[in-house]
Amino acid sequence: MISDLNIKVDPERCLACGNCVDRCIMDNLRLAIGPCRQACPLQINCQGYLRLLAKGREEDAAAHLRQDTPFGEVLGYICNHPCESACQRHTGCHDGAVHIRAIKRYLSERFPAVVAAPAQKAPATGKRAAVVGAGPAGLMAAYELAAAGHDVTLFDAGDKPGGLLRTGIPAFRLPDAVTDRAVAQVTALGVRIESEKRLGADLSLDALEQEYDAVLLALGLGRSLSPRIPGADLPAVHGALEVLHKARKGERFDAASAIVIGGGSTAMDVALSLKKMGLDVTMLVMEGPYDMPIPEGERDEALEEGVRIENRWGVTAIRAGQDGLTCTMQRCLAVFDHNGAFAPELDPLCTAERSADMVVLAIGQGLDPVDGLPQTARHLLDADPQTGRLAGRDKVFAAGDCTTGASSVVAAMASGRSVARCVSRFLCEEYPLALDEMAEKGWCNDFEPHLERSNGVPRGSLTRLPVAERSLTAVTEQVLTPEEAQKEAARCMACGRAFEANRTCWFCLPCEIDCPEEALTVRMPYLVR
Repeated sequence: MISDLNIKVDPERCLACGNCVDRCIMDNLRLAIGPCRQACPLQINCQGYLRLLAKGREEDAAAHLRQDTPFGEVLGYICNHPCESACQRHTGCHDGAVHIRAIKRYLSERFPAVVAAPAQKAPATGKRAAVVGAGPAGLMAAYELAAAGHDVTLFDAGDKPGGLLRTGIPAFRLPDAVTDRAVAQVTALGVRIESEKRLGADLSLDALEQEYDAVLLALGLGRSLSPRIPGADLPAVHGALEVLHKARKGERFDAASAIVIGGGSTAMDVALSLKKMGLDVTMLVMEGPYDMPIPEGERDEALEEGVRIENRWGVTAIRAGQDGLTCTMQRCLAVFDHNGAFAPELDPLCTAERSADMVVLAIGQGLDPVDGLPQTARHLLDADPQTGRLAGRDKVFAAGDCTTGASSVVAAMASGRSVARCVSRFLCEEYPLALDEMAEKGWCNDFEPHLERSNGVPRGSLTRLPVAERSLTAVTEQVLTPEEAQKEAARCMACGRAFEANRTCWFCLPCEIDCPEEALTVRMPYLVR
C-alpha cells in the first residue's frame, strides 16, 4: 500500500527516477512505477521525460530519455509502443494514450547529441567477447558488453551492420541514417565490426569459443516462413523478407499486381512497399479489420495509399494460370482457439478467388538453420530463459528473436541487454544469474492512477506526408511540432512515484536533499529539523 506517513511526495514534481530509493539507508522507500514503464521491455522511464517536457525543460527531458537507452532515436521511429497500450489515458480515461513513441522521436531530433550521448565506459576487464548478429539484440548486447569494459567484436552476415533494421524495415519507416547513427554509437565504444561473416559458413562456433572468453548469438529470424498449402513454392511466390530487402535496395519486380498474404506489420510494410513501386496490391488477412496485429494508424495509412485489404479470409491454395497466380480462399471464422493458440477455423462452404502477377507470403519468420546448435521444438535456439546460456555450451549465450520467436525491436533490444548483463557477470567470474531488477532496485508494480488529474485534452493526431509525396525513401510520419509535443506530454498523469513502504524512517534526510526535483519532504518534528 502506498503510504505518506513520514515521507511526503508531490506527484506533480516527482519524475519516478528512483534516486531517493537508492539513497535511503533504512530500506524505507520504494518506487511505484507507472503502467507505461511496466509495459516497456526496456523499462524506460517514460513518465520522467514526459513530465520534464511538459514543464518546458526539453533538453533535460532528452537527457532523461538517454539514461534508459542509447537507441532512443531508433525507438522513436519504429517502437511498437506497448507503453501506450498500458497508458491510463487509454485504459482509464479512454481519451487516448499519450504519444510516448512520437515524443521519443521529437526529443531525438531536437537534441540528437543528448539522446545519443556516449556511455561512461568502465575500466577494461581484459576479457574478450564475440557477438554474432548486428540486429537490434546484437547491437544492444555489444553496447552493454563494451560499456562494461570488455573487448567486443561484432560479427554480422550482412554487408552493413543493422540486421533487419536495415533490410527488413522500409526506409519510409526507418531511414538508413538512423541505423547508421545507432551503429556509430556502438563503434564509438571500441566495438570492432566484421561484416559478411555468416555463422556456419564463414564463422565456426567452436573456433569462436576457443578465441573468445564468451560468445553471444543474436541471430534473429532471417527466413520467411511458408504455409503448408499447395503452390506455396511456385516461382512467382516470394517471402516477405526477400521483398523488403529488394525494396530497400531499390530493385523492382516484373509484375503489375501483387497479393500479400498476412495481416501483421511485416505484411503491411510489404504491401506499402509494393504499392509505392506502382503495383496494384491486395492484402488477404485472416483477422478482422480491427483485430490485425499492427500499430494504430497503419491500416489507415495503407487504405490512404490505395491498398485493398480483404479481411477474414484464409488462403488454402495457390495455383499458376494464364492470369498469373490465383489464390483460393475460405472464409476465416476464427484465428485462435479458446486457449489463445493459433488454430484458424475456415468455412469450406464460403470460398472466393483472387488473382495477381505475384504473391508474397508474410506469415512470419523463422531461424536460418545452423548445424550443431541445440534447438527447441519451435525450431528456436535452446537457451536458458533466465540467463540466455545455450544448452550444452558453457561459454555460449543467445538473445533476441532467435530464442523467443518473432517479437518487436524494443523486446529484442531488452533481451540483448539482459543477456549481455548475464554474460558480463560470467566474464567477471560470477554466476550469470539473471537478477530480479525490479526487486533489486526497490521498484514495485503498484501505482496511483489519479484519473481526476487528466487535463481533458484528447490524444492528438500524428501528421503523415500527403499521399502524393510518399515514396520508398521519404519518412511517412512527420515529427511533432514543439507545441504538439508539449501538449501531448502535459497529458501524462504521472502515475508512478516514490513512497514509504516499511515505515522505518529515521529522518536522516539524504532522500530529501538528493531529490533533483525537490519533490520529496521528510515529515519530521519542527524542532528536530
